[in-house]
Amino acid sequence: GGPTSAAYKQDIFVVRANGSVVGRGSNSWWSGSVTGELLQPGDTIYVPEKVSGSGIFKNFGQTAQILSGLAVAARVITTL
Repeated sequence: GGPTSAAYKQDIFVVRANGSVVGRGSNSWWSGSVTGELLQPGDTIYVPEKVSGSGIFKNFGQTAQILSGLAVAARVITTL
């Protein structure tokens, strides 16, 4: 197992079943690093792909992946 060469390993994050997100510590809504996290039932792991091309497309792709993860977390919260 593990990420492929196309994975953007620095931005891997986990959406917990309770809606919390564990990922890079650089953003205020993320609570820490994924490394060493104990996965729990219902957790979803997101491994974004590396985006090649200009800065605009790269930022758009990363933003879309983050928003997708947050949308999943919000959906989980509303179903609890």
